[in-house]
Amino acid sequence: MQIIAASNRNLKEAIKAGEFREDLYYRLKVVDLDIPPYATSGGYPELVGLLMRQTNMSMGTNVQEVTPRAMDAIKAYQWPGNIRELRHLLERAIVFCDEPAIDLKHLLLRSQEKYLRKQPGTVLATTPPETTFQEVF
Repeated sequence: MQIIAASNRNLKEAIKAGEFREDLYYRLKVVDLDIPPYATSGGYPELVGLLMRQTNMSMGTNVQEVTPRAMDAIKAYQWPGNIRELRHLLERAIVFCDEPAIDLKHLLLRSQEKYLRKQPGTVLATTPPETTFQEVF
């Protein structure tokens, strides 16, 4: 039997805090892979393209592009929900997009919680980790 386990927490610190069993840690720790956050890889355009193709196929839609403004917003956001959050955002945008490209206006619905616009059509260059997607633009 092989077990593949992953955690988004520092397990050594969790052991010190009594939140994770040390014996279990050493039973599972055969190969240790430290994978950096996706945001540091710069691969958002490729990932967005892949997720859009998958969504278009499954929904029978044909939204092919993301405008530079929308891509800048996607790149600037911290993505606490990781790739799942990005997938859901794109699915929602594709469903409500009546144009060939997703723009900022498609990324969020007006009926959702209030969000802030710093300047129309611009995105903050950097955002603090606790910033929500709604606050980015």
